[in-house]
Amino acid sequence: MSTPHDALFKAVLGDPEHARGELRSIMPPEPEQLQQLLDRVVGPNAKDTIMTAGERLIQQGEERGILKGIQQGEERGILKGKCDVLLLVLQQRFGSQVSADVERRLTTASAEQITAWASRVMSAATLAELLAD
Repeated sequence: MSTPHDALFKAVLGDPEHARGELRSIMPPEPEQLQQLLDRVVGPNAKDTIMTAGERLIQQGEERGILKGIQQGEERGILKGKCDVLLLVLQQRFGSQVSADVERRLTTASAEQITAWASRVMSAATLAELLAD
């Protein structure tokens, strides 16, 4: 549904850099000043609408942050699981050669590196060959 204000909003807010400049030029820097401006110019109803829209934006940002955090947590958990299994296999195959340094190397490795090492578990003759970069 189009409104008469759409063209104005598109012209003013369509370019992010231009929008930032325009908003900075008309918006007071402090929340208290913004509240006074809204009360004075558009009344309390508009302030409530703007605050509700702001709250929705904040909520959307929080939800995105939570989802991103969950995704990162899952990725870390998967990587830790792969690392734990690889460490167990290395300990079974190479015994005491798997030192604390090797364990630290595994725990700080990227997912790609863990996958590369895991793919060489059966073919590498030595632990050094397996862990070669």
